[in-house]
Amino acid sequence: EKENEAWLEWSRNIALSLVEYMESNGLNRNGLAERLGVSPQYISKILSGSQFSFKSIAELEQKLNIKLLDVLELA
Repeated sequence: EKENEAWLEWSRNIALSLVEYMESNGLNRNGLAERLGVSPQYISKILSGSQFSFKSIAELEQKLNIKLLDVLELA
């Protein structure tokens, strides 16, 4: 259960980062979908936190030129 809570918190933070991106760029879901070349339904899934994989996060970061995921770097 704690593992699930951690994942929910993580996916919520990623979705909030995307909402902030949309607001700062004057985009709605349709505008973001158009910018990414995906359907508005896919954007809804992303914003609900149900459509995340490392690959999808990497694609979002690359296409939007933003950082959504910070990974601990060990020295």
